[in-house]
Amino acid sequence: VLNSHVTHGSATNYHRVFQQGMDHTAAKIDPLMVKYKVTLAIGSTHRCYERLEPPAKESVPTIITGRAGGMGWHIRTDGKPPNTASRKLSADDHYCVFEVTPEGLKLNVWNFQGQQIDTHVFKPRSK
Repeated sequence: VLNSHVTHGSATNYHRVFQQGMDHTAAKIDPLMVKYKVTLAIGSTHRCYERLEPPAKESVPTIITGRAGGMGWHIRTDGKPPNTASRKLSADDHYCVFEVTPEGLKLNVWNFQGQQIDTHVFKPRSK
C-alpha cells in the first residue's frame, strides 16, 4: 500500500496544511489496513528514512522514505525519543530496494555512500 500521509512517524516538520489528510488517514485508512491485514505501507511525507512497527491493532508496518529516496532532513531535534513504534530512523540520503523472497518481502536500505542503513523482512500478516 502506498500512502502519502503517514500518521505515526517521528518527524515533526509537516506543515499544518497536511494535518487534515493525516487525520483522515488515521481515522479511515489505518483501520482498513489493519482489517485487511496489509503487510506493509510505504509513505513519503517526511524526507527521511524510518521503519515503524506500530501495535498491530493500530496500524501496519510502515516505511517512510522521502520521495522514494530521501533528501535527509527534519528528523526530531527536540531531544525527545523517536516514536515508540520506530525501529530505525535516519536522515541520510538513501534509497530502498525491495525483493520478494520465500521468507517474505525483503527490504534493504542504502545511503548514497553505499553503506547499509537498514534491512528487514516483512512477513505476511496472519489471517
